[in-house]
Amino acid sequence: MKRREGEFALIERIRRILKNPPQTPVIPLGDDCAAVNMTPGFHTLFTTDAMVEGVHFDLRYTDWEDVGWKVMAVNVSDIAAMGGRPAWGVVTLGIPGICRPEAIDRLYSGMEKCSRTYQFSIIGGDTVHSPHAAFVSVAMLGEVEPNRLSRRSGAAAGDLLCVSGRLGGSRVALEALSSGADAGPFPGSVRRFLRPEPRLLLARWLAEQGAVTSMIDISDGLASEIHHLCRENRLGCRVRREAIPCADEVKLWTGRDNDPEYVLNSGEEYELLFTAPPSFNAAWASRENPERLPLTVLGEMTAGKKIWLENGSRDKLEQAGWDHFRSIKSGF
Repeated sequence: MKRREGEFALIERIRRILKNPPQTPVIPLGDDCAAVNMTPGFHTLFTTDAMVEGVHFDLRYTDWEDVGWKVMAVNVSDIAAMGGRPAWGVVTLGIPGICRPEAIDRLYSGMEKCSRTYQFSIIGGDTVHSPHAAFVSVAMLGEVEPNRLSRRSGAAAGDLLCVSGRLGGSRVALEALSSGADAGPFPGSVRRFLRPEPRLLLARWLAEQGAVTSMIDISDGLASEIHHLCRENRLGCRVRREAIPCADEVKLWTGRDNDPEYVLNSGEEYELLFTAPPSFNAAWASRENPERLPLTVLGEMTAGKKIWLENGSRDKLEQAGWDHFRSIKSGF
């Protein structure tokens, strides 16, 4: 490659290699989950996510129980983004020699609490020695009714681009905790960062209302996921800067009244970014959805591939946010 394009480029390389599987899935590689037909009346969803010490969590300010909750929750969030329900999970755990047994107890306590909250079972896995950092990898199965299945593709020009909740809290917590600042004034942000809450009920409700034409969860940051959604739909979009919903604690941390640029680059929010038909009533849906979360119309999808941030003038929305491979010598 002529330039390092990051994680998306790596995914595209893998897609090209695995483009002709012997059995064709309902949804192949590249979405939040793969989907196959196994149970009559349902699509089976497969997803997997890993967390690595020093990359995804820092034990200086993260308890092992929080790690356990989070590694499960991020997988549940992928299932949610497909409109599904989690069912089964298996865990691969890499343990360095300095890890105490009590830490493993707390790790699995967090995983078990998440499984009870979202009603799935942890049924097995593997444990290995890791020579340096600890890591936890989860593979999860879920299911979704065909009429509730949501994908990253399916939007049309003119559809509304929408987001759930208020954003930026996860970045506030990361910056406060990693800098050693007093995180006491930011309890909502710390909770969002350490114990994310997948929008499982909301996603299924939106699908049931026929309100979703495409959907993705926000793991790498709003700007990154907007680009991802546009790429999968082969469309562009217009985003109104003033419409981007900021969490209250963002102002307290940054000292600025409204800071959409800060929010655009906040990863690990695990809210839903979705497109909806032009008739979608966000005010009604904010009142009626089962999680009582605010739903905000950010803008609209457009023909072509231009992605604009509008604020009186029009600026190109840069693809920012978390990417595993941009900052290292990986060739991607």
